[in-house]
Amino acid sequence: MCPGCYLISSGWIKSTLFEKSIPILYLPWWDASNKSSICSHNLKFITDCQKWCSYCYIIYSGCRYCLTTNIIFGITDQTQCKKCKRVSKIDIDITNITSGNHNIDEFLVSTRTNIDNHGKIADYMNNMNKNSDPLNVYSFIEHELKNTSSKRIMEWIPYSQIKNSEEIARGGFGIIYKATWYKTHVAVKKFLKSRDISNFLNEVKSLHRCYDTIFIVKYYGITQDPEIKDYMLIMEYASGGNLHNYLKKKFPYIRWIIKLTILCQISDGLKTIHNENFIHRDFHSGNILSLKDDYKKWVIGDLGLSQPADNSSNNEIQWCAKKMTIFQVTLIF
Repeated sequence: MCPGCYLISSGWIKSTLFEKSIPILYLPWWDASNKSSICSHNLKFITDCQKWCSYCYIIYSGCRYCLTTNIIFGITDQTQCKKCKRVSKIDIDITNITSGNHNIDEFLVSTRTNIDNHGKIADYMNNMNKNSDPLNVYSFIEHELKNTSSKRIMEWIPYSQIKNSEEIARGGFGIIYKATWYKTHVAVKKFLKSRDISNFLNEVKSLHRCYDTIFIVKYYGITQDPEIKDYMLIMEYASGGNLHNYLKKKFPYIRWIIKLTILCQISDGLKTIHNENFIHRDFHSGNILSLKDDYKKWVIGDLGLSQPADNSSNNEIQWCAKKMTIFQVTLIF
């Protein structure tokens, strides 16, 4: 293949999900891929010349006249062929993937792909080796944008999918409901007055950052009450309740081996949070949850007040905060 005949150009294009622009690559050939270059999921056809991935939101738009392809790294409503300047509409139904809030949508996309490297994609034409194989662009895309994290994606869940809501707890910041989502029991945390989304985003970002498949409560996604507009976090339902109530009812009958097992699980959860350089600022037995009624599996929840440790004024305060949290563990029993 002649490298000089297949020069790739790049740039930015307007996103329909959030305010920041998204990168675009202009390939001077027709792309016949059937899988995403980022996540390797199967592509879905929009038209006979357009396809996209509903997981990482990459779009391939081909020009039937020039046999070229635009690769767009995000959702947009139109694109233009670099060669013939024809504009093509892109019709993707975003009803079930957008919250309608730019900040939330940007966060949701960031859990699917490494948007921090979007600048490298947009600047690809300036940094690539002009004598290299043009097809190396695909490995470049995968290397820069593939989300190698083991953390779950966080998705937008239409409110209509949440059924059988039943209030089970209420506090100063929100209300907790037990509900059903696709035949699964879930906990739904409604953030009161979350139209000011700073507290809400803080919790969902903390939960995603500190996510662990074992020691931190699992999340599924975000939704919004269509009437009062409060945002909600959809999480794993802990049928066993919290540690405070468990100790209140069962303390005289709990053997020390069980107490030590619970303490080890709590400690592992705190280790997960501290390894992410976070501090749980609302740690107490009410935020330690049993996933089942057998009280064998305990996880840490309610990370709403958690903050990065480097938000503290100095290292000594960070150290004291972590030590205080560990000291609180020893006081639980």
